[in-house]
Amino acid sequence: MASISWVLRLSFVIILTLLFASPTRGHSGSQGYLRRALESLQKPASPATFSSTTDCQKWLRQNPASIVYNYGVNDTLSGAVSLRDCLIRDEAAQARQNIQEIQISFPLFSQSGGEQQPLQDIIQMLPNLESIRSLNLQMSQKNNSRSIDFVNDSGNPVVPFIECSSDSLVYDGGESDERLDRLYDALVTCPNIRSLSLSLSQGGCSIGDTRRSFNWKKGDHFPRLENLTLSGYDWDSRVNRRKPSNAEHWRASMDWSKLKRLDFSLPQNSFLDTFRGELGGLESLILRHKLGFWGDEETLCGFDATAEALRQNYTSFIAALPPLRELSISGVGQLLNMTPILKTHGSSLEKLNIHEFEHDCRYETGNATWVRPVLSVSEVEKIILSAPNLKDLTLDVYRSSNKWPIPMLKTLSKFPHLARLTINFDLEDPRRSRYAKRCYVSDWVRDEYCTIHELMEPQLNQTTASEIFHTIQQYQAGTKLQNITFFAGDFGRRDGGGLRLIPHYEWNRPVRYDCWMEENTIKCAGQRDIDFDDEDFL
Repeated sequence: MASISWVLRLSFVIILTLLFASPTRGHSGSQGYLRRALESLQKPASPATFSSTTDCQKWLRQNPASIVYNYGVNDTLSGAVSLRDCLIRDEAAQARQNIQEIQISFPLFSQSGGEQQPLQDIIQMLPNLESIRSLNLQMSQKNNSRSIDFVNDSGNPVVPFIECSSDSLVYDGGESDERLDRLYDALVTCPNIRSLSLSLSQGGCSIGDTRRSFNWKKGDHFPRLENLTLSGYDWDSRVNRRKPSNAEHWRASMDWSKLKRLDFSLPQNSFLDTFRGELGGLESLILRHKLGFWGDEETLCGFDATAEALRQNYTSFIAALPPLRELSISGVGQLLNMTPILKTHGSSLEKLNIHEFEHDCRYETGNATWVRPVLSVSEVEKIILSAPNLKDLTLDVYRSSNKWPIPMLKTLSKFPHLARLTINFDLEDPRRSRYAKRCYVSDWVRDEYCTIHELMEPQLNQTTASEIFHTIQQYQAGTKLQNITFFAGDFGRRDGGGLRLIPHYEWNRPVRYDCWMEENTIKCAGQRDIDFDDEDFL
């Protein structure tokens, strides 16, 4: 009772001080001060947080009624063990009596699971605990003999905490800028992170409300990443002309010489110019199609001087890198000049991927008969001479005149150490069209909306896939191929999470066939692209 009386007297003194300390403010001003003072007195204190670096004695002086328990992946790194050990102390007796509520906080960008002994121990040692507030915490209620309320606090969850328990972070974007800022904080806080996968795309219909880059702070540094996957990152943006670009900020904030694998959507010139000569430890480079507004994949279909200059910049950037073991180039719309690239990387390359989507630039250019660029037989022969150690190869191969491209298949058989081959065939023949069997439009617009391309001949199926595998093996002189994957069409292409148009007709469905050797026998298994099934689209 004495402590309550003291609190009431203190409150009365504060109110009198606010009423009479500033008489010049007038009656309305005094009322405003009084109202805010009363609100501050009624506002509950924030729950006391505790981390692995918190000073126990200072924390106990708060004498909190509500505490935050970090339900992390590692209960030592999260501070859970330290919190329990702090509350066990003799000098924590008053705090144990005072705590009535535990609020559960979960880690950002990682999944915690299972019951945690420190939490069970803390529950047992708090005699006046009334409730445990959490968002979907699955734990046994064996302590509920004391009538503890387990509250699913979905309306007001505790702010997540950063736990440096994992060496890998994944962020799929489409969320709030605040969450992107928390990812930035995690990268600044956790020196053990070695892998980051970051995808930034429009996440909903509130267009333009999501940043495509970090909000950089002077003096912050990222850990020494070894594996970096980026999609849709804006390298060009800057606060004003006198401030560094996002590319310049990131270069200054991280040791890029430690990076071993870089997998990212086609960057702007600002990245190429900023990071030229900075990637001294790189072993694997993957250049992918640009990330579209909704997270879909877009090909660089410009063919003017600006686009050509960008492609030349890609070529010179790749050629200036240290010798790579893996190189993948896709989405550039036109084949890069491989001569300078192979001069640098040919002898070290073990995996090479050169791929374009089938239709993209046909629509962009308005050329209905446009076909994606493919390497010629002579160009593949140059790769054989320049990259004799290739073990894994992915190429687009064009077929015409109703027969398989035997000269190209013979050439592919000449790679001396090739163990895995992936061939992308065209699905459709843009020179031939037909009416779709099912088309849900009026007859007067049937010609416009119901005409689709015929399938390219000869068609890819399980039998023809096996025959192609046999043909290539037949011409091999040394090591025999063990695996070939065949595609017809843009199988498994990422469409993104945005608005997706429903067609008026059935699609020509992409297919995939995986073939392998089993006891000197070729086995093949095929599948259609499930994203093109009727129940998903019609």
